[in-house]
Amino acid sequence: MEEHYKKIHLYYNEFEKHLLKNGLLLSKDTGVGYWGVTHIPAAFQLFKKIDLQAKKFLDLGSGDGRIAFLASLFAEKVDAIEFDQWLHESAVHIQSELDIPHSSRIQFINADFKQHSISGYDVVYMSPDKPFYRDGLNQKLQKELTGKLIVHGWEFFPEGLKFECEEVVDGEKFRVYVRG
Repeated sequence: MEEHYKKIHLYYNEFEKHLLKNGLLLSKDTGVGYWGVTHIPAAFQLFKKIDLQAKKFLDLGSGDGRIAFLASLFAEKVDAIEFDQWLHESAVHIQSELDIPHSSRIQFINADFKQHSISGYDVVYMSPDKPFYRDGLNQKLQKELTGKLIVHGWEFFPEGLKFECEEVVDGEKFRVYVRG
């Protein structure tokens, strides 16, 4: 697992350098939200720390696919949903280039995750860019969440779900919830 993690980390370090060298930021307005890069070492350490094991993992707003690749080291199947066409195509391109066997477990979906059912997933991951009450996300989670929800970030947290644990790794905050 460590060997594949290192390949993922190295690839995304080079990807970030390429973007910056070409005048692109490591953040982007997607039209339905805001994407920013996730710190790969922190997410990997979190997944190890909480002993992530899932048959089905869902990454909501998957951006360039980095969490999906990390999740593929721990989950049997990973669905990654991203609305932005460029980010989706970047993830698909990275999947074709990144030489790790686990990447075949990932399905990248170009869609608005609010239109995708989250029921049936053991773990749902997201890094919200706005409060959960906007766009009916609280209601969607309360109605459809069947597994655990991992929320990455310091600002926004769901209402009406049962808080399970919190981890701060390398300054990154992750909280785990279940339906109450």
